[in-house]
Amino acid sequence: MSQMTAQALRQRLVRLSASQKAALVVVGFTIAGALLRLWALADLPPGIYRDEAFEGIAAQGILRGEMPLFLTANNGREALYAWLLAPFIALFGNIALALRLPGTLAGIALIPASYTLGREWFSEREGVAAAGLAMGSVWALSLSRFAVRASILPLVTALLLTALLRGLQKRRILPMVAGGVLLAAAFNTYLPARFMVLAILLYALYQLLSERRAFWWRGWLAFWGAALLAAIPLLVYFAVHPTDFWGRSSQVLLTSPAISGSYQLHALAESAWRTLLAPFYRGDFIPRHNVPMRPWFEPLIALAALGGLAVLAHSPQQRERSVLLGIWLVLLSLPTILAEGAPHMLRAVGLLPVLYLVPALGLAWLSRKLAPHGAPWLGRALVLTAVLQSGATSFIAYRQHLQSEAVYYNFEAGVSQMAEEIRAYQTTADEAAPVLLAQRLWDTWPSLHYYFPQGAGLTLLGSDGSLPPAAAAPNDSGALVILWPYEDNRTTLSLLPAGMRISAQSGALERGDLEADARLLYISYLVEPAAVNPTPVAQWKKGIGLLDTQVERTAADRLRVTLTWRAQQAPGEPLVAYVHLLQGGEMIAQHDGTPAEGYYGTELWRAGDVVVDPHELVAGQPLPAGEVLLVIGWYRWPQMEPLTRQGELDTLELPITLEALP
Repeated sequence: MSQMTAQALRQRLVRLSASQKAALVVVGFTIAGALLRLWALADLPPGIYRDEAFEGIAAQGILRGEMPLFLTANNGREALYAWLLAPFIALFGNIALALRLPGTLAGIALIPASYTLGREWFSEREGVAAAGLAMGSVWALSLSRFAVRASILPLVTALLLTALLRGLQKRRILPMVAGGVLLAAAFNTYLPARFMVLAILLYALYQLLSERRAFWWRGWLAFWGAALLAAIPLLVYFAVHPTDFWGRSSQVLLTSPAISGSYQLHALAESAWRTLLAPFYRGDFIPRHNVPMRPWFEPLIALAALGGLAVLAHSPQQRERSVLLGIWLVLLSLPTILAEGAPHMLRAVGLLPVLYLVPALGLAWLSRKLAPHGAPWLGRALVLTAVLQSGATSFIAYRQHLQSEAVYYNFEAGVSQMAEEIRAYQTTADEAAPVLLAQRLWDTWPSLHYYFPQGAGLTLLGSDGSLPPAAAAPNDSGALVILWPYEDNRTTLSLLPAGMRISAQSGALERGDLEADARLLYISYLVEPAAVNPTPVAQWKKGIGLLDTQVERTAADRLRVTLTWRAQQAPGEPLVAYVHLLQGGEMIAQHDGTPAEGYYGTELWRAGDVVVDPHELVAGQPLPAGEVLLVIGWYRWPQMEPLTRQGELDTLELPITLEALP
């Protein structure tokens, strides 16, 4: 940029009004917030949590012609998010990105919405600061990537309160009507919105008592009339199905003896204390909602929030707005205070756009205080620095968190890996090659229902592992078989056609929210046509022939040796294959194991089966370069009796040369 161009740009900026400059800053915040939210959105978080999957399943039902007012599955939930989600699934398909886009776009829109809310509630400065805080907080970022109905409530809340305040301030009916419609929309979004109804009722009552003669009956009647009319369909549904109205609330309330026993008051007091400290000391511990235990405010913003509270306490001219702020913060804290797991950042989500007005007040006060001292730019610079520092620190912490083990398990990423494996197979395999899936996996993981609506492309096995009556058995085209590792799978494996090439491998891991140890989620069996009449390299008794040996150096201290066996006959008993690595007659690494990673033992082999059998040899120290010896053999289990080769020794010795690593 030339010097003249830069000077002209500076002159144009100087001529801008304060509102125009504020708008430019908010546009910058919005662009930055969009980049933070859209970064790696298709891949992070790495899976689809069950609550997200249920939203996707409901949206798929809407695309099939269903017209839900309320969704009863998954403990019951409001249907608005599913309706918003449906066109994204129609456009992008059954993928994680489609699930997340509505919440992500709502999170981006929350940034300018926070600006308009702060401006209506207090002034331009507070609005700009609130927009900056909404841009990069961990709470706002995580909510924008979590595809649940709570993700759109902050935006609806900001728009609702902006319309209400504008209508009351300017005495205009249209914003009041819009506010009422938005309240009904919030009521169709997430449970905490019910406390919004009470908060606005209390504020209306305060206005009636404090300014009886000036109370704007017409405006308030327009607000509540619009809210009631827009909410009628859901209200009628709840009148017919009252248990759906109370169902989820009754499951999590601390007043339930099943949750807090005879210590309800103590539990409520402790929950309130934890919620009060959450902005400053310790936040939500659930990795789906937060970087575990991270406070809602960064340290500088926490100081600004304390300053904002001081401003409210010493500003009589802000009394009416302070009353609304206080009512809102108290009542919208109740959904997490009254329920288990406080401070729960989803249940407290109705606080989000309003809560950031408190530090915004403190930052705006600092900016004003510095202006009379001949440095108006310094106040704005300090506010911008605090906001950007908070956003940068939050994003760095959240980015690291997204790639953590906790997020992997909490978003059930292993199920997404299973779905990707199935989809990859369906893309490349013959159309006649089926995918067999264990019924238990289908019943346990809702995200499978989202990825494969109504079981599309899958053959669901019976609870005993058998094929359903109408399903075709696997044939010579091959198959992919996905099974649960902790049940007897012999019935299913007996369905595989003989004479095929069978490889098995461990799938992904899974871990429950409150569990310390992970466990295997599934086993996958790939069944493919085998080479015609392959000639064995070596032959053992029991009809076991070795067709091929592949050696791959996977690290400085380890080798992966993949053996391919062919069964001339069914061995009929459990056998263990071993691979030893020797140099100079000394064993330097070994691996003994049941074939196919232990998932397709010799007692299951049929005549003609070709079985892929990988062995990982770990030396514990860097393997030497040069010639080494692979020793391959079998023994009976548990007798430890060697299985001899036909007419020869019981082992096969293969010399190989290991190259030095670069």
